[in-house]
Amino acid sequence: MAFVLYKHIGAYLSTENASMKLGREAMATNYSVIVNSPVITAAINKENNKVYLSEPVIFTLKHLQQSKESFNPNCSFWSYSKRTMTGYWSTQDCRLLGTNRTHTTCSCTHLTNFAVLMAHVEVKAVNPSQQGRRTL
Repeated sequence: MAFVLYKHIGAYLSTENASMKLGREAMATNYSVIVNSPVITAAINKENNKVYLSEPVIFTLKHLQQSKESFNPNCSFWSYSKRTMTGYWSTQDCRLLGTNRTHTTCSCTHLTNFAVLMAHVEVKAVNPSQQGRRTL
């Protein structure tokens, strides 16, 4: 079994086709998706790069950026196809167990490459009386 932590590789993995679980405010507004944690790899030497487990693996990742604005963390993994040599971020079989401004705890039923993706929603105040309200 091997564990590897990549601090900045997430910047090179596209979030364009990421499957995301979004909050209500993100669905109605413009948002950007970023990889907001190191990418960790948990692997067993097998032919297949995704190994399913009888019990979920639980892990906590530290956020690379701590946003004061609205964010929507997603426990994600890099789904890669050797046949097409393409990949995308997916949330399949991964659950968010808890989060705060600095860390996110996830549970996944397989081993592969994991990270926390965040749908960043910019909060815009229309006037001073609406400070803190989200524009939908």
